[in-house]
Formats: sequence, C-alpha cells, structure tokens
Amino acid sequence: MSKLSNTISSFISENGGTIESTLILLHFRVPLLILHMKDGFRIDIQFPDDNFQAIRNSHLIRCYAECDQRMILLVIWLRTLFDALNIRQSAQGLLSMYHILLLTIHFLQNEKVQVQSDKFCYIVPL
Repeated sequence: MSKLSNTISSFISENGGTIESTLILLHFRVPLLILHMKDGFRIDIQFPDDNFQAIRNSHLIRCYAECDQRMILLVIWLRTLFDALNIRQSAQGLLSMYHILLLTIHFLQNEKVQVQSDKFCYIVPL
C-alpha cells in the first residue's frame, strides 16, 4: 500500500499538486488512503475487496448526478444539515454519506420532474 501511495503522490507532484501528508488506514473494513493537499483539499481513496458492488454503486450515483444537476446541490445541503444535527455518523450506526445519496435519489425520483431512469437501461462496462 505504501508503494501505491508513493506512486500516487509522485503523480500528483508531477502535475503541479503538493501533498502535505499521507495517511494509510489498513485496519478498516475497506482499506483507505487519505492524501491531504497543501491547498486544503483532501483525497480519500478506498480499496474494496473482490466485491465490486461499491464501484457499481459509485458509477450509478455519478450517472444520476450527471443526469440531474439538482442532486449535487441537494446532497451538499443535506450533508451540511445532517452534520449540524450531528446525525451523520455511520460508525455510531447513524446515517452515512451513501444514505444521504439514496435519500436524495428517492426524493428526485418522486418529484414531478423525475431523474430519467430510462437512461440507465444499458450495461456500462467497468
């Protein structure tokens, strides 16, 4: 994992980015690599096991976000609200970011101007 971290760090440095710190978390259910940039940005990279369902879910959410621009704004607003209410803590059994995404998709699909679900009837290779 440290070799991969060094490869990613050198790629970012070659492209004008500056990494302040790198954190490797192997003891999580899904190993995680966190890169803190000097400009304040943070990159979280997850390494799932042989179950690629998380990748498919991420692809589906990206497709929904591309289809309806309201989704991004609603997710950001809900995340801010749930953080303020202190109910977005999946480690304590509360809501996770994925729950917020699913709530937003459900809301948008039940609106009069729905997210176009017919755009997802074909299989996209991963």
